[in-house]
Amino acid sequence: MQAGYRVLGLDVAPQEDPELHHADFQFATADITNVEQTEQIAALVCNHGGLQVLINNAGIADPFLPEGSGDKFKHWLKIIQINLTGR
Repeated sequence: MQAGYRVLGLDVAPQEDPELHHADFQFATADITNVEQTEQIAALVCNHGGLQVLINNAGIADPFLPEGSGDKFKHWLKIIQINLTGR
């Protein structure tokens, strides 16, 4: 932000950290696996002059199989798909 960038932070969970309050920082709650929410974020970015820098620091980690699930490959594939494509 010291270089003059406006920053948009995204997370699936709302953030209430007081240190996030800055004139050049905006936070939005969004689930990247939800196409409608992703489109809303894209519109927000476009309305603020576009994108100059992107830092993708998102991902999930779930080492536990859902109860009753014996398909480790499907569980692993879901994690990989979300982390790599957001879907």
